[in-house]
Amino acid sequence: MKKLNLNEVQFPFFLVWEITNKCNSKCIHCYNNSGLPRKQELSRESIAKVCDEIISNKVLRVDVIGGEPLISEHFDYITDRLKNFVSLTLITNGICLKNTKILRNYSQIQVSLDGLSADYSAARGVNKFPAVKSNLKKLIAIKGPEIIASITLTKLNLSKISKIIEFCIENKIKHIKLSEFIPLGRGYSQKQRLEPDAKEYAKIKALIKKYSGKCRFEWESVPKLNSNSQIMPINKNWLCISSEGEIMPDPFIPLSIGNVKDISIEKAWNAGKNSKRLTFSTILNNEEKDKILSFNKLLRCDLFTK
Repeated sequence: MKKLNLNEVQFPFFLVWEITNKCNSKCIHCYNNSGLPRKQELSRESIAKVCDEIISNKVLRVDVIGGEPLISEHFDYITDRLKNFVSLTLITNGICLKNTKILRNYSQIQVSLDGLSADYSAARGVNKFPAVKSNLKKLIAIKGPEIIASITLTKLNLSKISKIIEFCIENKIKHIKLSEFIPLGRGYSQKQRLEPDAKEYAKIKALIKKYSGKCRFEWESVPKLNSNSQIMPINKNWLCISSEGEIMPDPFIPLSIGNVKDISIEKAWNAGKNSKRLTFSTILNNEEKDKILSFNKLLRCDLFTK
């Protein structure tokens, strides 16, 4: 069998698509600062063009994210356009489930669960845990999608992780994703209060071992970059599209290599693979640029410059 040369691939295999920034939660740790929709979110026409590119280029997987994707006016349209062509993953807070039938088209549904009861409200800024608990049962009852509980680790919930895991096991959730805190968006101003240190993360990694036979764990780390590099490398197989159409190499780092309103994803991606430097997206203001520069210190490198 011929080995695939990723440098010759003309389109990413995997897309993360933020279909809206609008959200019905107010998470204190949100790296994306989700809440209100952005001013220039993609029109139905632009969304249709993105769907066309995804289908024609035979993308293998699309992660549909927000904001909260289930409150986007385009959610049903995007799902219907892509369901027969790619593997779909939904990342949701699980608060609003209006149409469970359409969710059967998803291979995975990832629901945020950063705490239980009052701890949930403290982390996510809304008193919606009863709704999420009820909706998790509805999701588990859907035949097809794998249900994943997603926990963002902060100093506020480290002592409660066992209870969250046990809740998941009791409710037949067999896949749990643990994500490290990312000091961007609203999380930027909460870094000192929320960010666990290396020893605290290590304790959680040790803790989950005792549950390893009962469910599967996935660990998502803060993006790691080459400290010897002066460029932002383009991943060889995936990209992120923001709700305004910015084409980005990483959903956690708001740097753009183009916008779907102006250039095809294929052209932007192939140009980006060969570029020596990525620049800040024009949608970023100076404050956001400063946040990224502080992120350099977290990564211990001087990757991005003004």
